Amino acid sequence: MEQYCVSTLIPILMDCCAETQINAGRMVLDPIATHTSVNVNVDGKMITNLMKHHPVHPEIRNALARKEVIDYAKDKIIKEVIPKIIPFMLDDTCQSINNILKKDTTVSESVRKKLQAYADDGNTNEFYPLAIFYALAKKNELLDEQVQEMDFVFLQDSAYRCPIEGNRFWKKKKSAFVPAYKIVRIYPEELDDSIKSAFDAI
Repeated sequence: MEQYCVSTLIPILMDCCAETQINAGRMVLDPIATHTSVNVNVDGKMITNLMKHHPVHPEIRNALARKEVIDYAKDKIIKEVIPKIIPFMLDDTCQSINNILKKDTTVSESVRKKLQAYADDGNTNEFYPLAIFYALAKKNELLDEQVQEMDFVFLQDSAYRCPIEGNRFWKKKKSAFVPAYKIVRIYPEELDDSIKSAFDAI
């Protein structure tokens, strides 16, 4: 399952702003961390750890509950983060974020609808602050999924190993088997009507 959190948002910002991981991480953390009431020093190590699914600093998460911090951070995102996004990428970036939100079953329907509505209206001044705050509020942990019994039919076709590298398709973690693979849909979820009939024929 894809999840929406800081470690998935930072690579999206790296792409749409043509920034390094550290600079993109600062774009997410600094609007909160630079408020006078938040005592956090954002550095490269913190951002690297976030990309390894370490938790968001508790001071930053706690600050999300304070209106004065949110107002300050929203203003900074509008003035300093949104202008760094390549103008041609604004809509694509909204779409990338919304695609992950749709796949993450832990995201509430109301948050999905709100962000989709902002994207549809082209309201970037509401979309990006909410997208950043929500990513910071979510747990940044890697969710381990159990190997699904129905997957074994597909894995058996490859003798339970990657045909390219020869690695096993799962690893044992404590007493559970955790997948080291992803099942990829051959038939895309969203198809244009013009090519849907061709896929249906297959």
